[in-house]
This record gives sequence, structure tokens and C-alpha cells, in this order.
Amino acid sequence: MLLQEYRDGILLFNITDEKVWGKAIKDSVGLEAFYQANKNKYMWDERVDVTIYKCTNDKVAKKVQKLIKAKAKKGYTDEDITKKINVKSQLDLTIEKGIFTKEQNELVAMAKWEKGVTSKVTTENEVVLVEVNEVLPPQPKALDEIRGLVTSDYQNQLEKEWLEALKKKYPVKIHEDVLSRIK
Repeated sequence: MLLQEYRDGILLFNITDEKVWGKAIKDSVGLEAFYQANKNKYMWDERVDVTIYKCTNDKVAKKVQKLIKAKAKKGYTDEDITKKINVKSQLDLTIEKGIFTKEQNELVAMAKWEKGVTSKVTTENEVVLVEVNEVLPPQPKALDEIRGLVTSDYQNQLEKEWLEALKKKYPVKIHEDVLSRIK
């Protein structure tokens, strides 16, 4: 009986791998179709595209603010600003760009979320200027960003469809007389 149970377990594992797990990984067209049908389940919250200027002190922050205001008029890049500020020390200014939600970055969460606005945020160790380049509305995440989660959900759907097909093909019959003897 133990050998039979072991054999049945291996068979179940192999058929599940073929019908569900392996199929979800190999079937890129099916995965893409599943994602397109369900992409509203995988949404980003509101996000902002920002440039974060981390300054060592308030004096450096004031210089950076002036350069940020002149950036559009004079065509300054972030590299130009860094070169102008980091003359004495390479640590006076560091610049970070990215797209963040409020939960992903506390400095960004403290800033005013309005396009073109630069907010000043003071922390214990530094003065931070957060320049909002663009406010991004909630939108679906790209498949490449959440492939693992979509694959898992697709596997669950494939398993559900497979079990429903099995139930249709092999309906369950309960023999009441035998069941009553077991109790």
C-alpha cells in the first residue's frame, strides 16, 4: 500500500507539472492573454517621477535650489549641478532619480506631489530637495514587473480549469449504502 501511495503521488506530481506548473511557465502566449484579461488586478498606486537632491547642509541646499530654478532656462543637467556644487567635497550633493510611491520612499512621501514643485525636506543628517518631474496616475503594472505573481495566478487558474474538466469527465458518485457502513 505504501508503494502504491508513493507511485500515485509521483503520478499526481508529474501530471500536475505537465498540466499546470510547466504549462504556465512555457505558455508565454497564454500568460500574456491571462495578464491582459486581468491586468486591472495588478495596479500601481499613484506615483511620482522625482529627482532627489541630498545636500549636506542648508547652505548647499540654497545653492542647489538656485541651480534647479535656472536648470530649465540655462539647460543645466544634473551632472552640471553636481559639478558646480561638489567643488570642495564630493559629499556635498548626491542626486537620485526614480519613480516612487509614498510607501517606497519616506522623503518622497513628505514632499508636495505637484509637477514642477521642489519641496525642501530636512532630516537629522541632511537637507533634501525633492523635485517632482511628473505625477503618475494609478496604472497597471507591466508584465515584466510582476511576472512571478501573474504566473502564480495563471497556474491557479489552470489548476481550477483542469479540476473542473476532471469533474465533468469523471462525476463523483457516492454509494450511500457503503458510506453508511463506514460510519
